[in-house]
Amino acid sequence: MTPSDIPSPPAAPAVPAPIPPVPAGRGAPLAAALEEEPADRVLRLVRDVPGVVDISPGPFGEVATYLPGRRVPGVRLREDRVEVHLVLSMDTAVPEVVALVREALRTETSLRIDVHIDDVVPIPPVADAAGATTRGPATPADPAPTSTT
Repeated sequence: MTPSDIPSPPAAPAVPAPIPPVPAGRGAPLAAALEEEPADRVLRLVRDVPGVVDISPGPFGEVATYLPGRRVPGVRLREDRVEVHLVLSMDTAVPEVVALVREALRTETSLRIDVHIDDVVPIPPVADAAGATTRGPATPADPAPTSTT
């Protein structure tokens, strides 16, 4: 056998191959935006839903997605479902908010979406331009305090 008889290894591609898509139903449809972690994307989408005041980490702080060096509270990504725990404004209709949350997440995944309402809080007072305090809708930028019991 001579050196010319030994096949040379294949040349490395000049450009790395793209990451292949993961089959649907395996928890990966949420990974479409590679710059953003799926749990962070879920959190952002859910917080934008009207009536959602805050995300809840659960009664003992156990509901979260654990990432390297940090956790995303209130969002649990499982292989077969997406679970979110919410705090809603008292003036919202729970079924409507749940439907809006599912609709917002349905654009990102075909997995089952479990929505848990962990707390309902009163509408926080809002000051108008003249300084008068009125009741207004709660927003993520102006969350109402949650119970610590």
